[in-house]
Amino acid sequence: RKSTLATRAGRQTVCGLVVNDGPNVSREEYDTLKAILKNAARHGGESQNRDRVPVFRAHLHGRIAWVQSTNSTCGAKLRERTRRSSGTDTASPQRAFAALTEAAGRY
Repeated sequence: RKSTLATRAGRQTVCGLVVNDGPNVSREEYDTLKAILKNAARHGGESQNRDRVPVFRAHLHGRIAWVQSTNSTCGAKLRERTRRSSGTDTASPQRAFAALTEAAGRY
């Protein structure tokens, strides 16, 4: 048989989301993203671009949007952290896109 029993004590994941009490990103994913944002603010975004993503800033905003789609509180905290570190307003999609295209060369 290929059946398993997932108890409440263990982490139950589906498509990269932890679904024990409700869909949420894993703690490791959230902490990693927080650390990337903090280090990017301190040392510059390029130092955190270890996978050589072409438009790293847009990549980070996409990851933040993914967190926010599952947990709006955590996503809002990450957006605020990004806004404070970059000095741009990411609440408006138009302003966020303008900031991304303007800063694409820096990151």
